[in-house]
Amino acid sequence: MTEGRMVRGVSLLHAITIILGYVIGASIFLLVGPLAGSAGPCLFLSYIIAAIPVIFVCLYNVQLGAALPVTAANYVVSTKMISPFCGFFVNWAMVVAVFFGVPLLAWGFADYLSFFIPGLPLQPVALGVLALIALVNYLGVKPAAWLQTFMVAIFAAALLIFALGGITHIDSQNFDPLFPMGFGAVLMTAVSAYFSYIGFTVLTEIAGEIKNPRKNIPIALVISFIAVLTIYFLVTYVLTGTLHWETAGASKAAITKAAEGFLPSGLVTFIGLAALFAAATTINSVLLTSSRDIMMLGRDGVFPEIFGRINSRFNTPGAAIGLIFLISAIGVFLAYAIEKYAILAVFGLLVIHLFAATAVFRLPKIRPDLFKRARVRFSPFWRWFTWIGSIVVSLFFIVMGVINDIQSGIFFISLMVLGVVYWFIRKKYLSKKGVDLEESMKKYTDMLNEELEVE
Repeated sequence: MTEGRMVRGVSLLHAITIILGYVIGASIFLLVGPLAGSAGPCLFLSYIIAAIPVIFVCLYNVQLGAALPVTAANYVVSTKMISPFCGFFVNWAMVVAVFFGVPLLAWGFADYLSFFIPGLPLQPVALGVLALIALVNYLGVKPAAWLQTFMVAIFAAALLIFALGGITHIDSQNFDPLFPMGFGAVLMTAVSAYFSYIGFTVLTEIAGEIKNPRKNIPIALVISFIAVLTIYFLVTYVLTGTLHWETAGASKAAITKAAEGFLPSGLVTFIGLAALFAAATTINSVLLTSSRDIMMLGRDGVFPEIFGRINSRFNTPGAAIGLIFLISAIGVFLAYAIEKYAILAVFGLLVIHLFAATAVFRLPKIRPDLFKRARVRFSPFWRWFTWIGSIVVSLFFIVMGVINDIQSGIFFISLMVLGVVYWFIRKKYLSKKGVDLEESMKKYTDMLNEELEVE
């Protein structure tokens, strides 16, 4: 059978909606209530503070997308600019993040649906939405991108209706006192609020399928960051301005509950349904991007070759999508608390940021030709600023997460050690067959060189 190739079918509009769907997703619906109970009426300040580390993530991804617009760019840049083992370690962290992050979203989807259809069996619903979205991804990046655009339009409209409808119904007494538990609570809540910003690396993972990537990726990142920060500020400000922070903290559907106070019942129902689309958009984005990482591991020989194949009919990595679905389904069966899923997923993503930011910092020295071709080229000062900021912020949040949940920290470390064991077993197995895994990973494949030729 003739093997297909990746197709650049993602426009600037689709790129923006993919980021918005990944980043905003279900977290703004699921987390704002509990976080309001932790921070108080100043929740909007926690979300502003949580955006600070995201700035560094966007900065290094702007550089990466402009200089190395290839599929699974975080993996590729870590492999080529640091070492093959580092590249594997980054993608293994991604696998761990998917193992916990997607089930969180699937369970969130099932929980919200149960509000409308009481008595639903939650686990089958969670598995069902995973299977449906995996099928859409298998059918091609264009159907997945159009589905994403439609779902983002729905939940973005719902959030705007909530924010704009509630802005005139704010009760100033809800902000008195503004810091009922002190400013320290605001800072600690910002750590948890950071989960709501995860996903700005999504475009560099599918850079090989984006039209005019050297230009569109930086533009999409800037527009999306401004849009996300604006939406989060408006929603959290209106939430604690229209609903007392203690009431919001006790509610599992705080936005819907607050909307009941100033919107017609039909629009309240629409906002509740939008939460389902929000969860689905993030699942869709994760499956879309993580399957490309698995595909690259298959092409480089780290995983069996079948996972590197591209379906000739739909031009998608079918086996890789299937593996991500299987990993996510196993995670659903664990049935952890949402908070546990969240912190374990965050650990994996922060590890990716640590190594990828370091690799991007090294890129101009190792591949100056790629750096010169970039539409956006940072000065030495801004490259140092981005790298140091990324390292400091990532390490800070990892340490804080481990301190707050030592058990999850130990579990995460154990899974990463398991990945290291797999690496050496696979390396030894291939060595016996006369294959040098690290030398193979260092090479620039035909597909990679072809993707690099785009402007």
